[in-house]
Amino acid sequence: MSNAGDKYCVLLAREQEFDVRAVTRLLAEFFGAPLPEIALTVRRGCGFLASSVPKVIAVEMQRKLDELGVETLLLAHSSLVPLPYPSVVKAVEFGPKALLTYARRDAHADETPYSRILFLSVCVLMQAGTARESRVEGPKSIRDTLHRFNPVKSFHESIERSAIKPRPKPTAFLDIFTKSPRNCYRMARSGLDYRRLGSGKSKTARENFLAVLRTLTEKAPKAYVTLQTRRFMDGADPKGIAFTDTAEIRRCHTWLLNVLGGE
Repeated sequence: MSNAGDKYCVLLAREQEFDVRAVTRLLAEFFGAPLPEIALTVRRGCGFLASSVPKVIAVEMQRKLDELGVETLLLAHSSLVPLPYPSVVKAVEFGPKALLTYARRDAHADETPYSRILFLSVCVLMQAGTARESRVEGPKSIRDTLHRFNPVKSFHESIERSAIKPRPKPTAFLDIFTKSPRNCYRMARSGLDYRRLGSGKSKTARENFLAVLRTLTEKAPKAYVTLQTRRFMDGADPKGIAFTDTAEIRRCHTWLLNVLGGE
C-alpha cells in the first residue's frame, strides 16, 4: 500500500527491446541530466527507468514511454519487495515433483515444488583469473637489486609481466527465486557437486551446469527464464552477457521480483 506523497518507480513491465536513444532523450528531459549519464542509467538500471519520483511525474513519464512503444509499470517506492538473502546450494537432485537442494553434501535437503519456482537467472561476472607464477623473481641480493635497475633488463621484464597479466575469466552462478514464501537458492557452476545427477553426470562442470539448467526449464515450465539465461544456454560469449558487478545483479533481480510478483 502506498502512502500519500510517496515516491514512485517506473519499471519496464517485461524484458523487451526498445529504442535506447529515444528513451534516453526522453528521460534526460525529465531529469535535466546529461545524456551520457542517463544512457548509463538506462543500460545498467536493469528494468528501473526511474527509482524515486513524484507520482505525477511518474504517470507523465509512463504516458510518454507508452508513445515510444515501451511497456512500463508504476510501483510505489515504499511497496517494493526486497530481495531475499540467497541460500548457497552445494548439490541438487531432481525429484518427481520437487527440486531438492543441499547446503552441504551431507545436509538435509530443502524441497521446493517446481510449481513454486518463480524465475531462473544465470549471472555471469568477468573476474581476474589466478596469475601464473612469474618467472621474474624479486631481488635476493645487492647484485640482483642493482641489476633490476638496468634499463634494458627492466624493459624486457615489463614486457614479460604484461604477457603474464591475468585475463578476466567468466564465473557463472544460477539464482532460483521462488514464490511466496520468497526464497533464493544460489548455485555456482564451479562449486556445485554434480554427483547426485547420477548417470546424467558429464565430465565437465560446464556440461553439468547446462544439464541442470535444461532439466529445470523442463521440470518448471511456468518459471520465467531470463533472456541472459537463455543466451547463456545457447552458448553466447560470456563477455556479451556479463553483469558489470553484483550491484547490477541485485537491481536486476529486484526488478524481476517486483514485476513478476510471486504472491
